[in-house]
Amino acid sequence: MKPRPWDEDIRELEMFFKSHKLPKGPIKLTEQVIIMDVMQFLKSHFAIVREHNGNERYRPYLSRLQQFKNL
Repeated sequence: MKPRPWDEDIRELEMFFKSHKLPKGPIKLTEQVIIMDVMQFLKSHFAIVREHNGNERYRPYLSRLQQFKNL
């Protein structure tokens, strides 16, 4: 079975981050993950999820974007 593409999830996240003011300082996403540069985090994670859209090996990148949105 072919994995479901994340197109809709990616589009929703992009729209969210474009329409909300982003924090400037370090952000503690989890106990193990601290985002030091929010813009670089978003740029790199979006590049990865677009490049590997639907590949479950790269789902943690999509999940971190979703976690950050929920903060």
